[in-house]
Amino acid sequence: MYLEEDFFDSWEELASKTNWKDDKVLMLSLFAKRSPDEALRAFNSLVWDGHQRFVVFAARLGRYLKEYNRSLPEGQRMSAESMGRQIFDRCVAVAPEGAQQELRKQQDHSIRAICSIVDDYSPGTATKDGRMISRPPVTAESQPLAAEISKALQSVLAPMMENLAGITQRLDSQQRFGKGNGGKGRGRGGCGNCGGAHSALACPNKAFDSGCFKCGQTGHLARNCPSRSKPPSPGN
Repeated sequence: MYLEEDFFDSWEELASKTNWKDDKVLMLSLFAKRSPDEALRAFNSLVWDGHQRFVVFAARLGRYLKEYNRSLPEGQRMSAESMGRQIFDRCVAVAPEGAQQELRKQQDHSIRAICSIVDDYSPGTATKDGRMISRPPVTAESQPLAAEISKALQSVLAPMMENLAGITQRLDSQQRFGKGNGGKGRGRGGCGNCGGAHSALACPNKAFDSGCFKCGQTGHLARNCPSRSKPPSPGN
């Protein structure tokens, strides 16, 4: 047993710590028992923030409910089973969603069993009603599904990566070819119509807007146009 919060502060400030009998009388006089409605309010208002250890939250629920039960008249007190059920229902109400489903299947309503299940779920973002949204734990059953998903993704992405690598290689080859010709070749961005440092589509000297930019006919590009006065330079 240990003291905390107001109990600890009062012990530190007021108790002599030498005469234990007097200190006991002092402590009992300082902290009068709560009325039944006050004790029940403490039980109902207790919340779990998702970061505190769940066993601490559950233990406090039990302490507050026992305090409430002791404050009732002898003939109106709840049975241990009834108290355990109330604590269990409060724990289910604030547990992560995934843990709630598992808890409702349990026959064992002890705090140890409750905490064992809740601790398997990682807390996430709190909802408006105080419940926690969490990811279910990785189990042996979930691993084959993850492997299948990974395999499917690889089969889709592998061809795309190969195509991208091929495009990059061709572009690098064209750039090196253009530099090897002293910049005379078309290379990347060279115009097949006039040889300028722009694309053929943006060439200001093109005679036609469709087909061959030199003669307007289809079936060939401007760099291979039969009407060119001289053979096209390499790379055009």
